[in-house]
Amino acid sequence: MSEQVKIATKNVESIFTATEEALEQDWDQVGKIQFPTLLGMVLVRLNETAERADEVDAYMRSFVRNHPKYNVARGAKGGVELMSSYEKRQAAKAAVEAAKAGVKTKIEAKVAALTSATVATTETLEVEQEQAVA
Repeated sequence: MSEQVKIATKNVESIFTATEEALEQDWDQVGKIQFPTLLGMVLVRLNETAERADEVDAYMRSFVRNHPKYNVARGAKGGVELMSSYEKRQAAKAAVEAAKAGVKTKIEAKVAALTSATVATTETLEVEQEQAVA
């Protein structure tokens, strides 16, 4: 392995290590942390200036996106969150959807029962009216 490859590998490894340390030690792991905030923490850990922020940011984001312990959410409320928090939220959403589906099924069954009872009553009344006319 050439000397340049060793230097580049060491630089990337230091970024990954600083990112993991920032996530484990600097972040309280409640809610989500925005990437710019995390970048600031990593730059402080690396003792780097803002000029190198773009380079560090790319490696940091790659590391976090491929880490099994963290989930990256996009959008206005996005950021880095613990995978366990994400999974709990997804399970809660699935439970709500299952409950909604159950309620919808019960309502449809009740409506169908009432409809069939109404049809039966209407048919009985029609027969009785025809018998009364005849």
